[in-house]
Amino acid sequence: MIEIISERLGGLFLPPDDRASGEPIDYELGGIGIGDSSEGSTYQIWVAITDGVSIWIHPENSPETKTYITSGDGITFIALAFDQLMRPTVAYTDNTGTKLYWYDSIIQDYTTTTFPGAKSPKLTLDLKNKTASDSGLSDIQFFYIKNNKVYHRTQRDRYGIEYDLGGGEAHRISRVGMCADWRLRVEVFFRTE
Repeated sequence: MIEIISERLGGLFLPPDDRASGEPIDYELGGIGIGDSSEGSTYQIWVAITDGVSIWIHPENSPETKTYITSGDGITFIALAFDQLMRPTVAYTDNTGTKLYWYDSIIQDYTTTTFPGAKSPKLTLDLKNKTASDSGLSDIQFFYIKNNKVYHRTQRDRYGIEYDLGGGEAHRISRVGMCADWRLRVEVFFRTE
């Protein structure tokens, strides 16, 4: 179940989703290493950073080991998630629009998909526990705003189906992630004028 909230509900989001992120940094739980899911999806916190051109990721406790992911033109917003096999997925907004860099299992390589009109992208692996990952029950969830509404796409659909979650006059997605009550929440700021 995905729940949209329109106000800050302190303490509900589990770490690191309880942190502010997106511009130009994001935090996500992940495994022991890129491509290494042997310790599950909650081993350590990972950080995605950008200098406006390139995007790198690294474990929070070892910034000296950053790994280049992709680049863009004037990147202003980034979001990070890992799939069940610890392959990074990055959503970002640059001067040309919002893009998703992801591993496509059909071509067995990374690809970048552009989503015209999308803004304020956020990502999360919905179920990070080992049982869900091992059984194929977890998926990366991709959220964004378009035409002042909240939309959602999922890894299982290869991000090809756009689901309208409503929420007219949505301005920005602040946080996405699992909360202490084990619900996946999307925190959205709405226009108040």
